[in-house]
Amino acid sequence: MYGFTEADWSRVSIEKKDGRQVKSLDFEIAATNDQLIQVENKGGSTQDNRRKASSISNHRANIAEKKRAIAEMALGSTKPDVARYGTITVLDPREDGFVRCWLVDPEADKIPLQPRRFRILTRMAFLSRWISLVSPRSPLAAALATRARALAQITEPYELDSVPLVRGTGEPFEYRFIGTRAIHSTFFANKSKVTDGPAGGVVIELRRGMLAFVGIREELVDLAARQEFAEILSYEREAGIVRKSIECVFHDSRFRRLSLPPRLAESARGAGTYRSITVSGNLHYSRSGLVFGYLPLNR
Repeated sequence: MYGFTEADWSRVSIEKKDGRQVKSLDFEIAATNDQLIQVENKGGSTQDNRRKASSISNHRANIAEKKRAIAEMALGSTKPDVARYGTITVLDPREDGFVRCWLVDPEADKIPLQPRRFRILTRMAFLSRWISLVSPRSPLAAALATRARALAQITEPYELDSVPLVRGTGEPFEYRFIGTRAIHSTFFANKSKVTDGPAGGVVIELRRGMLAFVGIREELVDLAARQEFAEILSYEREAGIVRKSIECVFHDSRFRRLSLPPRLAESARGAGTYRSITVSGNLHYSRSGLVFGYLPLNR
């Protein structure tokens, strides 16, 4: 409805009144520069989701009660009005079935201009979270976290639009490309990488015989460093699922703890204190720039 990606969503903070938790909807979002959206998400499963089960009506009543309570609390307050939605998603086991999602009576309110500020803060927090996940000890992750906190503290965050992040030396962050194909930047030098595409991240072992890759498109690193707000807010890529080969990089101490098939372990390559193996799997590319997927080791 609004063209959002994962980068736009932020959890609503839990408020307390008289020691008791205040009712809240699940998420809050800035839809445009002048609109906030709140959504309550519920779901379940039935034998046939073409029929509206009693649980659906119960979910709808719960959403309606939350919306009524929140609207009453907002009376006379200085908080911005919001459009409030509820969604109820239901699956069933039918082989020819579809996922169904009911949209619960949205409201239309007058919206002030505060959402413009919320929108850039949410996107900046998204970049900070994911770059910190990929490389938590990197200077870029530290500088981005500091910038995100600063933006949240000042009245007009757009004053820092186009002010690039800098290292401790005062120099802007710049990453050169590595490798003969010039796909990956030095930011991902010791990280796991898609072998034939500009994406990198981390690989974890879920269980014996199964790894998982979680990462980002490399262009998000440049986007975060340059701090061009218009590009950050408009960033969106086509979503899809592609079979890829991933160079899985581990510190030597972590590599020794992995439960790898013998032939795969023997194929590992070493570089300094790091070891790497190459594994294939289906990767999901999201519109927000995230890349993730399972990597089975028995294929």
